[in-house]
Amino acid sequence: MSIGTTETSCISPWYGASDLWTLPDFRSQSMPYWYELEGDAYSNQPQHTHAGYQYFLQYTDAEGNYNATENISNVIDSSGPVYVDVDMTYISDDGKIKVVYSHIEMPQEDELRAYYEIEYEILEEVTIKDFANDFSFYSFEGYSGYYQKIGYWGENGDADGVVHAVTNGTATPEKIVLGNVCPYVALYDLKTADNSSWKLNNAHLGIVIHDSDIVIGGKKIDNNFVMIGKEYLYSLSLDLGEVTLKPGDKISIDMVITPWGWYNSADDTNMQTLRQNTCIDKLGVEVADGKK
Repeated sequence: MSIGTTETSCISPWYGASDLWTLPDFRSQSMPYWYELEGDAYSNQPQHTHAGYQYFLQYTDAEGNYNATENISNVIDSSGPVYVDVDMTYISDDGKIKVVYSHIEMPQEDELRAYYEIEYEILEEVTIKDFANDFSFYSFEGYSGYYQKIGYWGENGDADGVVHAVTNGTATPEKIVLGNVCPYVALYDLKTADNSSWKLNNAHLGIVIHDSDIVIGGKKIDNNFVMIGKEYLYSLSLDLGEVTLKPGDKISIDMVITPWGWYNSADDTNMQTLRQNTCIDKLGVEVADGKK
């Protein structure tokens, strides 16, 4: 899909049947065009550089059965160039959870924002033994290396609500509890195995959670989201312990997924700004005469 001057998102929903990678090209306005490497097949492409891998719903049930999802239908309401609206429906491998993802894009002046409205419907009862570690709403990682730093809007941040943690790419980071007011998570500072110029071909990845509505067992859940790090992969979940999801339970999450920054970004200012002007200082309308 093309929004603005260059390709932004390339959705391949059927990838979910193999490697789970449904956004193979996710391009950042703040990145340069694809870096030209000698003999590189991607040289001289009129496209911005893209970010790493993103994966959607995955979980392991209490019996140890791993489940991803399979794409079963798609509806394209608009494919651009000034408005994109695509609904993608998935079913879990065990047939117990249905998910509808609405991917929405509009032109932006700074970073690309893919607005996601995600609706989960529980079709059959399923028990998750350790929800935080066994149930992932969304996860992401680097494309040709690992991100050495993570920034986020934390539960107990400093004065401006921003906390930074640094991993070495091998140890599993501790569980990160996010704040409850439009938290963001930003992965950046890519490290390639040989520190090669391939890192120039990678934008960073980030999310902002705008809103959520979660009902499990007939009860509304207001727990803060958590990010769980497993080697290079970071997953969005909830720290609920053992949970049994039943028919009638529903989970909805409104979030922004974005590729942002350049490979040498020193901090996550781009993501702080995106959170601020997307969720905090929202666009408003003042009516001088008549009605809005």
